[in-house]
Order: sequence, then structure tokens, then C-alpha cells
Amino acid sequence: MQSVTFGLMARLASLCLVLSVLSSCGGGGGGSDSGGYSSGSGGSYGTANNAPRWSADSEAVEVAENSTEISLTATASDADGDTLSYSISGDDAGSFSVASSGALSFITAPDFESPQDADTNNVYELSLDVSDGSATASLSVTVTVTDVDEGSGASGGPVTGVVVAGSYLSEALVFQDLNEDGVKDEGESGATTNAQGAFSFEVDDYAAGKIISVGGVEPESGTAFGASFRLSGGTASEEALVISPLGSLLEAARASNEERVVQILQSLQVSESAAIRDPLEAIIAGDEGSVALALNHVQLSIITASLSAITGLSTLEIESAVVERAATTDTLLRFSSIQLLADVAADINDASLNAFITDVTGSLGRFLQQIVADDTSTLAQFTDVGLRVVVSDSVAIASGDTALADTYRGAILGRLEDNSALTNLTSQLPDFNEFSYRIDEGAAGGFQYTIDGADATASDIIVYARVGDTIRFDNVVSLTSHPFRLGSSPESSPLSEAQGVVIENNHHVALIVNENTPVTIYPYCQVHSNMFDRGRIKIVESFEGLQFPGFGASPLQVRGVVSTGKYDGAAGYTYDVYLSQESAEAASDSNVHQHRMQDMPEVPFFMPDGQGYHGAVESSGRTEFKPISVQD
Repeated sequence: MQSVTFGLMARLASLCLVLSVLSSCGGGGGGSDSGGYSSGSGGSYGTANNAPRWSADSEAVEVAENSTEISLTATASDADGDTLSYSISGDDAGSFSVASSGALSFITAPDFESPQDADTNNVYELSLDVSDGSATASLSVTVTVTDVDEGSGASGGPVTGVVVAGSYLSEALVFQDLNEDGVKDEGESGATTNAQGAFSFEVDDYAAGKIISVGGVEPESGTAFGASFRLSGGTASEEALVISPLGSLLEAARASNEERVVQILQSLQVSESAAIRDPLEAIIAGDEGSVALALNHVQLSIITASLSAITGLSTLEIESAVVERAATTDTLLRFSSIQLLADVAADINDASLNAFITDVTGSLGRFLQQIVADDTSTLAQFTDVGLRVVVSDSVAIASGDTALADTYRGAILGRLEDNSALTNLTSQLPDFNEFSYRIDEGAAGGFQYTIDGADATASDIIVYARVGDTIRFDNVVSLTSHPFRLGSSPESSPLSEAQGVVIENNHHVALIVNENTPVTIYPYCQVHSNMFDRGRIKIVESFEGLQFPGFGASPLQVRGVVSTGKYDGAAGYTYDVYLSQESAEAASDSNVHQHRMQDMPEVPFFMPDGQGYHGAVESSGRTEFKPISVQD
């Protein structure tokens, strides 16, 4: 272990904590959860919350068909400066997406001749809702889609654009596939992309055939790209085209049915125009959501390349398998999802993949989780190492190289640095050894604390932690009146920074457990006695054999990395899990399987087959498991 001083200061720096011990008394009040240690983001304590407001009660706009963008003049504001979040509701809400900035757009471009609104009259009605975490305000929005004279008869002309994944692809063959055989035949117009991924050629009839790209080379590294990508929408026009992995997936979905396209875009929480835009251009422009979309492009391209190299299936065949899973996911879609990858691989059901399928999907998924897109150069380097190293490694792992699979499990970053120009890589996974608890005043005049709703004066409460864990006590209400502190004995002097305690302000207190931290710690109020008199924190070597009463038999979610089973390596929120096999069996007629989490392997979790999710990006809203015992 590093020295206590160095280890503690490193953790403090990573948490960006500003240290200030406040113990003054004053008025009470409320605030909202900032989700972190940033002070001042949730309103001020001692004052009533001001609800957010729209600048208007309603707005009506017109949008020409074939366009996804919607320009609203109404804006939302919050007098307290709270962080605002947006959502949509109403009969026609399913046709729209809303960005974190509040920007509204159609998921797929509307067609005047085929209205999709509830009344099928091209007038879409919805509510755009804004929340500060406590209160909500709504804007009534009416969007009328207008007709565009699209002319009659097809004609030809120039076909221009780029082929792009994590970088622009040179030497890609782009052509109009008149007979839809995926091969450029005599008489089919086309061109080869230049070093910037650009192409240009003429066609006699835009509508005569779909545009397809075959192969290509990453210009700087010379790494070959074996995939075939199809233009989203199929046929060309006079507009500049973008041929990309995500656009090609949407075209594969469209071949199934248009509903599949909508489902995938809804799962990605983006509009079609954003999904098919040049991802590198979007990053350079700083477009909202551009980094996440660029990661999806790269991750998808590595998935199709790897599974195609193992099985010999075409890009389109792999895409079709991805479509079926991506369109039906019940959580935010990211192509770094090991559950998505494992389910797709199982659906493919290829003999060359099946023998070591968990090793393949776990190793490939661990790479996908580490890709970053801070800038286009870094993204290109991850694309290169993915195509040049990870694809061939996946083939080797599928052939039984278990030692290489273990390298991906335990030293993925080293593997990448040893085989690329990437250096000083840090894990992109969150700190799963961090647990957050909410401290509030209880009833009875507020002279007792509650922790995640449990009364610390009426229940025996033990919060367990290990050296290296961080415990956060957040959303602390009225602690100017009841300053929350941690001591080595009941009602004692507060612990010091050297013992692991960090007090940012009266909203947030953290315990970063180190070798100097006392084995037993007692939370208390610095002003009033007995407010946490039946609770304590115990530092343990492991969670082995501990009991966690208080969670009952309800389905839970747990944060961490799945370390066993079909979804080995899935990182994020795993749900619906139970703390006993009996509870899981009682919840379903399905068989029950067990999971262990990499960050707390001593605690078994049980899940009925076919339920829940493994490694979701976003919380499911289920009660989250934490190492806390609550016993009445």
C-alpha cells in the first residue's frame, strides 16, 4: 500500500474536494442532489426552493417534412441556479427526443404523406417538462409538419461524401449497388476514397440503387478495414453523404422495418440526423452528445469486425443480429455493453465462436469500455489498435487462448499501451468502491438522523467499509443546525483528514478509509446528543459472511463489474438481483443464477434467468445494494 499521506491526498485530488470545516449554527432548509461533491449546485440551505420556469406557457412551431430539427423560442430558467433536466410526455412524445440542453428534435424525419402523430393529421402535441430535482414546469408544444414539393421522377447527378468510423477511411470502394449483391460490377458507378475519406462520382439515376462502401484503410497507420457499410437511407442525393457504422446499422434496421430504426434511436436517445452526421466533424464542432455518438461508431465497427473475423459472416449479417438486440434493449443503449455483445454472440450461434464465447465477449467488451474520444486523434488511435490488435486477439481467444483472455481481464490497459501509441491510460470505469448515503433529519422535531431513510435512533445500523473504500454522506439537510461529524467514540471530537474524514461543507461529508482510520466510527451531531446513537461504521477486511438485513426480498440493483457467468466483465448497474436464492426463486418461475461482483466478491447476488440487466449505464431506479445492516 502507498503511504497514508500520499494515498489520501491522491483520493482527495480525484474527488476535487475543497476542504472547509463548518460548524456554525443557523437556519434550516432544503436542497437538491448534485450527484457529486460540488457545493452550491442544489440551491441554498435555509431557503425555499424556487421552481423552474418557462418563458412562455405554450409554443407552436412548423417544421418542413424530412427535417428532424425543431427550433423553439421558449427557454427555461431557475432562480436558484439549480441544474435543470428535461423530459417529454404526451401522446406524441414517442416521436421526439430531448437533449440535456432542452433541445427538441424528431427521432426520425417526419414524412408529410405518412403522418405518425396520434391524430394522423401532421400536428404533433407534447409536453416539454423541465425539473430542478424538486419541482417541475411544463411547456405545451405543438409541432405542425408541412409538405415539401419533392418533385416527380428520379434523376442522376454527382454523389459526394465521406466514409468515416473512428477516422476517415482511405482506399474504400464506394459505389451504387444496382443489383444489391454487395460487389461492384461492371456498369456500376463508383470511386475510391482519398486520404481524407472523401469520394465523388456520377450516377445516372439516384434511385436506381443503394450506396455501399467496401473496405478501406486507416490513413495514418495503414490498418485495413474489412467491413462493408451501407448508406443510411439507401439511395443518394445531391447532398453530401456520410457513410458510417451507425448509419449502416440503421439501414440494416430499416431493412427489417422502420419501427426498428425508431426503437434503436430511442434507445440511443438521439435523433436520426445526429446519428448519421459525420462523428469527427461533430466532435470538432463541440456538438452536444458528439463524444458518446463517436464512441458508438467506433465500438460498433470493432464489434462487427471482430465477430466477422471469427465467424466469417458479413458485416450485414452481424449488423442484423445487433439490430434485434439493440432495438429491444430496456436501458440506455451503448455498444460497450457486454450484455448486448454476449446476447448478440449467442444469437449468432456459430461453432467457431461458441466454445469460448464468454472469453471472447468479456475480452472484447473490456476493450470497448476503455475507448475514449477526448479528441479525434485519440479516437483514431483506439480505432487503429482495435482493428489491428483487438480483432486478431478476439480470433485467438475464440480459438482457446485463455491466457490472452486473462490479460484482457486483468491488464487491458497494459495490452493497449504495449501495442499502440497510447500512453498513460487510466480506467474509464467509475470507482465502484464508493458508496453514497443520504443523511436527513427525522421526524420528532428533527432531533435524530436518518440514513437512507432508516432512523438511526430507532434501528441498529452498521455501515461496513474496507480500507480503500470511500463512504459519502450526501444531501445532508439542515446541518448548520445539526452539524454531522464522525468520531472514534460516541459524541467525541471529530476525526481528522489523516484519519480519512473530509468535510467539504455542511452538505457533504466523506470518509476515505485508510490505515489510520479507526476500526469503529460513530456518527454524531456536534450540537445535540443521541441523534445517531444506535448507528456506527465498522471497518472490516472483507464483506465475507456479513448479513445485510433491511433490504428485504425486493429486487435490487448493484454497482460494479460482473466477474462470473455469461456476462463476465459487464460494468455498471446490474439488476434485478436478490440477496438470497429463495427470494429470487420466489420472484420468478425461471431458473436462478448467481453473480459475484469484482469489487465485492464475497457477496453473492441471485438473479432469475431472463430478467434484469447486467452492466447498464444508467440506474434502473431499483433500491441500490450497499454494505449496510439495518436491524429493528
